[in-house]
Amino acid sequence: MLRFGPNGIPLSCKGRTWLDAIQDVRNLDLEAIEFQLLRTPPEEEIEAMMDGSIPAVENGEAIKARAKSLDIFVGAHTPYYMDLLGNEEAVERSMRYLRWSGQVAHEIGARLIVTHIGYYNDLSREVAIERAVTVIRKVRDNYKKKGYDLFIGLEVNGKKDLFGDLDEIMAVCKRINGTIPVVNFAHLHARGRGLFKRSEDFEEVLAQLFQLDAPFVYTLFSGLEHDFEGNELRFTPIKKGDMRFNPLAEALIEHRDKEIIIISSSPLLEHDAQYMKVIIARIDEKREQKAEAARLAEEARLKAEAEKAEAELERTAEERKKAAARKKAEAEERKKAAAKKKAEAERKRAAAKRKAEAERKRAAAKKKAEAERKRAAAKRKAEAERKRAAAKRKAEAERKRTAAKKKAEAERKRAAAKKKAEAERKRAAAKKKAEAERKRAAAKKKAEAERKRAAAKKKADAIAKRKADARKGSDAKRPPGQKGTK
Repeated sequence: MLRFGPNGIPLSCKGRTWLDAIQDVRNLDLEAIEFQLLRTPPEEEIEAMMDGSIPAVENGEAIKARAKSLDIFVGAHTPYYMDLLGNEEAVERSMRYLRWSGQVAHEIGARLIVTHIGYYNDLSREVAIERAVTVIRKVRDNYKKKGYDLFIGLEVNGKKDLFGDLDEIMAVCKRINGTIPVVNFAHLHARGRGLFKRSEDFEEVLAQLFQLDAPFVYTLFSGLEHDFEGNELRFTPIKKGDMRFNPLAEALIEHRDKEIIIISSSPLLEHDAQYMKVIIARIDEKREQKAEAARLAEEARLKAEAEKAEAELERTAEERKKAAARKKAEAEERKKAAAKKKAEAERKRAAAKRKAEAERKRAAAKKKAEAERKRAAAKRKAEAERKRAAAKRKAEAERKRTAAKKKAEAERKRAAAKKKAEAERKRAAAKKKAEAERKRAAAKKKAEAERKRAAAKKKADAIAKRKADARKGSDAKRPPGQKGTK
């Protein structure tokens, strides 16, 4: 089911109370509303509301009962300034707003409390996600402890310095039961620098939301102005923005089996909510017209086919008569053709027999001629073999003579070489012998000279000895005191 409604009390609502707004939404043929909790009470009042001393909302039970009886989906939005990733004081203040907002939503029977996370405060993407998980889990636990039967909706943001692109919101929701992503298409369109142009662009986002298997999908839509750095500037009526609703409508129609809430956050509130319903109705009407046209075309096609079939039957009956006549004529023709075929077959058999006999005779003559040719060929082959053998024998004899001649020449050359080598050997031996003789003669001559020198030396030594002995003898014969003379 597709539910449309305004983001706040309708502009046309005269009572200006939430109770009046519920009735006004139904009167406008709308099915949902999101109440804005913009004015936060003083801290002491919040504490009194939380401990049950005073109600958080006047006529809360009446609002809850009226919404239920009129089948109006009720959501609520926390104060816009949230800083859940800031310093301790900012986080505590934001947590106080969330506790108060949860109490208000509980008292009016809201099924969802929507909130933003706030600024990144110089945190990295990963650290910011972890801290957001920790803080929102504490809020969820507080709601469960209080017995609140409502989801916490984490809304995407439309500015780059604020936590909340779709991937970040999905990452947090997947880790905390009781939370769902709130897709404000205007925020995503701005953050994506004009992201949504085709129905497929919206379908991709819806597919991610359906993956969480939540009991409903909660979205917001409006026109907007944005810069080219991924930041929204302001919401505008749907017709004045650069994001068209028609492509989203095409995607939404395909998922009517799911509960999808589309809140108008346009400055025109309920007027643009009704405008979105009108677009859905127009698309439905066009589809119905197209389906009706297709149905009529199909009926016309079937009628034409029936008429064609009837005419075909008539033609078939006529054709059958003609076919029977043709069949009879064809049977007669087949009989004649069979007789003719039989006669032709007989003629062909006789011709074939004659042809076979002629072929047999030709084959016999050919066989005889072939035998004669083979005998002649064999005779020629034998003669050629005899001649080749004779030539081979002659060549062999010639080869042997040549080989013998070469062998004799080689023997002669070997003998000459051997004779020459022997002569060389003898010359070398003679030369060696002569050299040896020369060396022996020289040695003998040298030995003789040595001998002569030794003999001369021996002779000289003997002479010297004799002279010495002679001197010694003469000295011995002199009288004592007489010196010898030289």
